[in-house]
Amino acid sequence: MPAGRLTRRVVDDLKETPSDVLLHLAALRGDEINLRRVLDSGKVHVDCKDEDGTTPLILSAAGGHTPCVLELLEQGADPNSRRATGTTPLFFAAQGGYLDVVKILIKAGASVDTPSVDGGTPLFVAAQGGYVNWFGSCWIVALM
Repeated sequence: MPAGRLTRRVVDDLKETPSDVLLHLAALRGDEINLRRVLDSGKVHVDCKDEDGTTPLILSAAGGHTPCVLELLEQGADPNSRRATGTTPLFFAAQGGYLDVVKILIKAGASVDTPSVDGGTPLFVAAQGGYVNWFGSCWIVALM
């Protein structure tokens, strides 16, 4: 799902609290300062989800926002959180070619072979994007 559609979904979802929306938007934009501010307020859970199950970590990983990914993981975000489609933060980082984020997520315990509901895996989308040479060593280390 393109980032613009993710933003619209977050803002339109009335089940989320205003703090949830602010956290999702900060994660989407890679705004580490506001992300930390919202998390430190104590008004939001680090793994809050929108109606599609999208967490702030998924949004940060999808945008390649390394500092936000690190902060969310430090604050206890689940590296294996899944959207309704079964996609994970690692799936989106691999799809976007964000090698640093891929390495961080794998080190944090992200599963490298979790399939989406249609069977796609992080390695599969990395291959689709032409990133297999970059990511090959990450997967080899993770599978050992």
